[in-house]
Amino acid sequence: MHTLEVLGTTSFTLLIATWLGYPLIVHSMARLTRRNSIPIRPYTPSVSVLIATRDDVSLIDAKIDSIFASNYPADRLQVVVAFDWSTYRQVPVLRHAHDRRIVTVLGDGPGGKAATLNSAVRRATGEILLFTDTRQAVAVDTIRELVLPLLEESVGAISGALALGAERRGSPISWYWNLEVSLRAAEARWHSAVGVSGSLYAMRRALWSPLPAGLILDDLYTPMRLVLEGKRVMFCPDAVVYETRETTPKLEYHRKVRTLAGNVQLCMWLPGVLRPSQNPIWFQFFFHKLMRLATPLLAMVTALWLSMVVWKFVGVGNVMAVAVVLFLIVAAIALLPPLRMLRDTFVWGAYMVSAAGIGVVLGVRRQWDVWR
Repeated sequence: MHTLEVLGTTSFTLLIATWLGYPLIVHSMARLTRRNSIPIRPYTPSVSVLIATRDDVSLIDAKIDSIFASNYPADRLQVVVAFDWSTYRQVPVLRHAHDRRIVTVLGDGPGGKAATLNSAVRRATGEILLFTDTRQAVAVDTIRELVLPLLEESVGAISGALALGAERRGSPISWYWNLEVSLRAAEARWHSAVGVSGSLYAMRRALWSPLPAGLILDDLYTPMRLVLEGKRVMFCPDAVVYETRETTPKLEYHRKVRTLAGNVQLCMWLPGVLRPSQNPIWFQFFFHKLMRLATPLLAMVTALWLSMVVWKFVGVGNVMAVAVVLFLIVAAIALLPPLRMLRDTFVWGAYMVSAAGIGVVLGVRRQWDVWR
């Protein structure tokens, strides 16, 4: 068999296994898994809500308003706002500065999210640490929904759900995100979700360890560390924060580059995730994280193989005719309004595949300063 044919069929098989086979297996295992329900206890532990930020003060004030609009007992809440050292050189004054439940602090130098979170946790007093970003509004029941599962000793961390705005429903990014949320929920039911949402997750303070300087993905490093220590990472779809920022292919591209470079960094800094003997969710980590990193290369090889198959099928004399037909199809997708969704899907896909390739290159080259 021709080498390209072997590589092409193998790449195509791995793509199908990653994006179709793996989700089917996870959802099947989740349905077969029977876990005891978490007992409801008349106990409301103290919660420190931690916000590592480089955003404008007005956005932070709005975030604090949404936190205290929660139905969780206000006297059990503390909010710690840590300002990124690389953006702020002194702590600004918030509208809520008079409230003793709110603490402001300057993040550790030289800056970055990990250093800023370390500074925030040192000032936290709550039994539960709840991490969230600045720009998402917190639903009324979110804090209570996140805290309850953490009362179970086997649970190390729990992720909430990020809800996209109504204007993005039906868009390619919403399709992808809905699939991702469904997959995380199934993984958590089987054993543990592979990572948490950086916009909303919580853990017991007793399980916290300071983050290494320069870490890109606290929302992957921390939960995977807990999994390696024998804890479960859960997912709660009823704990919601609402995204308010506009999502464009370009913005999502930059976010995806950071995320995928962070995946490579994690494998270097927490190598236990690569060892089946140490990682109880190695199978999930391999397909959910590592095989997605390989997607651009697999897609490229598959495309070359399919091009060879088409070339052999139509013959050299008809290649030009096939090229003309493909050109007309692409032109129709690009120009005709009824096909706009298909065009948007292609654009999103191109950005995401490119982001995966660039993210892997940056990660392998240890270029961790991806926030710029």
